[in-house]
Amino acid sequence: MIKTNKGNLLDVTSGIIVHGCNAQGVMGSGIALAVKQKYPGAYEIYKSIYEANSLFLGDIAWYEVTHGKLFIANAVTQEKYGRDGKRYVNYAAIVQCFKEAISTAYSCRYDLHFPCIGAGLGGGDWYIIEQLINDCDPKDKVSKNLWVLE
Repeated sequence: MIKTNKGNLLDVTSGIIVHGCNAQGVMGSGIALAVKQKYPGAYEIYKSIYEANSLFLGDIAWYEVTHGKLFIANAVTQEKYGRDGKRYVNYAAIVQCFKEAISTAYSCRYDLHFPCIGAGLGGGDWYIIEQLINDCDPKDKVSKNLWVLE
């Protein structure tokens, strides 16, 4: 089950912060831009992977903020981006990213923290996305925390 928390996702100090990114090497708006501004190293890793190989749907560009304590999972959940009302988020990519993030969190005993990933600028339906995330952890092995602004 996903637990809802009110506050700023980027105030989290331990665990794994998962946020959605596009495959274009751009973190220009939404949570991705906030991550880029607060944790420039997370953007640098993501950008370097884009420049070296390209980013693909379902990939995660990992960044360690604090050794053994806080990680950023730049989850590539959409190919492109836009503000035209279309759905850019790819539900299969969300599943692939969350399976990896949940597996990592479980093996390292970390909590997962995320926004309504894909439901804002990505144009996805949060009801569907929430179900997909829960389905990635059917035995509810990992603490999953949704962060919404107050």
